[in-house]
Amino acid sequence: MFLHPGIYTLQGRRTLLEMLTVVGGLQANASRRIKVRRQAEYGVIPLPAAAEDPEKKFSTVEISFASLRESINPAEDIVLQPYDVVSVDRAELIYVSGGVVKIGGIELGERASMSITQALALSGGFTKDALRARARVLRPVLNAKRRAEIDVDLTGIYEGKVNDFPLLPNDVLYIPRSSQHTILIVVGTIGLSTLTPLIYLALK
Repeated sequence: MFLHPGIYTLQGRRTLLEMLTVVGGLQANASRRIKVRRQAEYGVIPLPAAAEDPEKKFSTVEISFASLRESINPAEDIVLQPYDVVSVDRAELIYVSGGVVKIGGIELGERASMSITQALALSGGFTKDALRARARVLRPVLNAKRRAEIDVDLTGIYEGKVNDFPLLPNDVLYIPRSSQHTILIVVGTIGLSTLTPLIYLALK
């Protein structure tokens, strides 16, 4: 999800960071993990985290945008090769619904998970009619169009008696409300069968 995705001619020596500047950087709702795929004929991507696929004849790697931008590991600013494919997914979300001030999705950014207390803080906290004791997490079930319900002890979490609970991508934290007319509202498209489309920046 670049501001100006497309196919670009690779002229001379150009690094990943230089190319990201050329395409205007990332969109606001893009993931902060950059994926690079390289055909085997141009060698393996020269990073320890690179993975090879001998059958498909390419190597791939994921690079943190923050790390790249801040030059934490200069080696990550790799020199691009012909036919490299650079791609970025849409940012992964967790969702908060029910008795909270702000219902909706929260981007995980570069994090693999987010704690319940963090999610509630970003959602503005509880409403007056929130039934905290009945809070639960609705988690997608692999290869199924349903969600598992996981009860969470919010009182124990806030009192420090139990560990905070990690929310994973596409989880829904649902806190019922005392009103009899309250229904579960899930904001956003979070169907398990929905695949996030990729926008590719192809280089040659």
